[in-house]
Amino acid sequence: MAQPETSLTATVTPQDWSWATVMVVDDEEINRDLLAAIARRNGIGTIVEARDGLDCLRKLETVHPDLIILDIVMPNLDGFATCARIRAIPAWVDIPILVQTALTTPQDVLACFEAGASDVVAKPIRPAELSARLRVHLENRRMVRTLRDTNQRIHKEMQGAREMQRTLFPAPALLEQLRGNHGLAIEGRVEPLDGVGGDIWTVHSLSDTLVAVMMADFSGHGLMPALNTFWLHAFISKQSTAMREPADFLKLLNGALRSNLMRGHFATLFFGLIDLERDELRWSGAGAPKPVLVLNGDFHQLDTTGLPLGLTERASYTNHSIAFPPGAKLLLFSDGLTDIATDDGTRLESHGLLERLQPLLTRFPDADLNSILDAVVPPGRAQLSDDTTAVWIRRQHQHSSARPDQRHLTLVGVDFAALTSWIAWLALPTRQQPLPDQSQRPIHLIASGDDAALTAAFGSSFAAIIEVVTSQLNQTPAEELALPPVDHHLLVSMTTSTAYRLPLAMLFCDSLLARGMIGEAAKGNILLALQEAIANGVVHGNLELHSPRRAFENMRAYWAEIRRRLADPIKAERRITLDARLRDNTVLVTITDQGRGYNPDTVQIRDASRPHGKGLKLIGQLALAREIARGGRQHTLTFTREID
Repeated sequence: MAQPETSLTATVTPQDWSWATVMVVDDEEINRDLLAAIARRNGIGTIVEARDGLDCLRKLETVHPDLIILDIVMPNLDGFATCARIRAIPAWVDIPILVQTALTTPQDVLACFEAGASDVVAKPIRPAELSARLRVHLENRRMVRTLRDTNQRIHKEMQGAREMQRTLFPAPALLEQLRGNHGLAIEGRVEPLDGVGGDIWTVHSLSDTLVAVMMADFSGHGLMPALNTFWLHAFISKQSTAMREPADFLKLLNGALRSNLMRGHFATLFFGLIDLERDELRWSGAGAPKPVLVLNGDFHQLDTTGLPLGLTERASYTNHSIAFPPGAKLLLFSDGLTDIATDDGTRLESHGLLERLQPLLTRFPDADLNSILDAVVPPGRAQLSDDTTAVWIRRQHQHSSARPDQRHLTLVGVDFAALTSWIAWLALPTRQQPLPDQSQRPIHLIASGDDAALTAAFGSSFAAIIEVVTSQLNQTPAEELALPPVDHHLLVSMTTSTAYRLPLAMLFCDSLLARGMIGEAAKGNILLALQEAIANGVVHGNLELHSPRRAFENMRAYWAEIRRRLADPIKAERRITLDARLRDNTVLVTITDQGRGYNPDTVQIRDASRPHGKGLKLIGQLALAREIARGGRQHTLTFTREID
């Protein structure tokens, strides 16, 4: 190969490139030496040499250069192929590649750029030109790195801000307390458009019979309205006395916001008082979207007429009231929900929300918030244009009971100190011994992989059996792990790999039978349905294996693919959670996986000649009813108990 011609009389002013690493790839040692010498004369701190394309790829596994000088004509792997392979690896795709070649026709130069070159230098090499190009690409590299570092820092700071903003929303322990003490099942979801946003909702227990709920939406997006939510949260935390009169409270908030908001900023707000003694909801509104009240099967939109807060000191607000007995439900939402575009490009608006809400709640009166949002905004079919918040409040029928919480913790292979965050988030008891003279209802927290302990736990009168994965303890536990302290409510949560190994459906059904939650006659249908639902959750959900068995050469190939996916720790540690509770003469079993979900409306139409969804059809035949929520990740099956 011809050597690059160089003039040693050329001079280049050294620059501060001591931070830079340059890789020189050429099969001729003398060429590498000369190119390296030019790089050093420019002050480049680290020079790495590779003798051909394969050597270059091997060294890129351990070295992270800021620029590559690449020859085209080389043995083993030429420059075109080397360049293409580098661009195919995400971690290397943005490394500048400076090609040096004697192939200088327009077609040759175009081929270099098509292969992924950043720049081309013609041979014989002119040191001044090469030095100038080095400086240009390294300066660009420095700017890109600075921009990336800045973006990463901003992203990290925004993540921290979002986590801080999440602390403003009611904690799961508070919501569980409201459920247990006041009979109010409250769920909320906040989806900021830009990581953090101007939506906030809060709940305050003012007395044994009075609960305040508020939702506010500050104008704008991003950090500024988010800062306003912090101010509002701090202000209202000191106003429990003023909260007892909704209209007066809004007038107080309006004056405070008028003094503290930047000019042109404002907030819409709904504030309500749930009076459990009078079975009444009293509220006042400041331009917020009209909440939907479901009462005795009828749907009402509450009046929220009133100027947004912070616009003028002359604003006035009005008190309203309506019955809110046990069984009543209330949906609060920000305008981000009704501003979502529908399939025809128009906004959903309030009437569209009602059109989608009414059929769901008529058929499933006890639907949770995730089911509501999936019905209103089907997963994958809408894009947010604003911060979006929804709060779903259900007043439950209280069952009087003077007995204390009979649950206690049983730990196997896990340390209590490591579980502190989970215990707080899930409102679990902290006792590790049962109360004297009380029925035992242990909550088993068992280290992942201890199949013997997990199986043995089913022999107890457990409230819950949860397989604990150490790496998950620093994360917020999944919502489906929360369980109320009632007698007839069982929960089992295991990893994908464990649910694949153990006869989970049989163990769960035996527990339902032993606890008197079902009769022997009901066990057969429930067992078959659960076996199918758990298999779907494991294989199609958590393992994301969507191809049917017939797509494989034989069953051995099918099981080999399952074992291959189980070897992926991310998939293997996803959860399958079973939750059983009684409702009148039926038992409801909820199966939740942590996969990507699916659209239940399309599983039957992917191949008309070979219908899919046979498992879902079988489950539908065995169960009285089936409710699908969370984008296909959660199935609630209703069965008759058949108690003699």
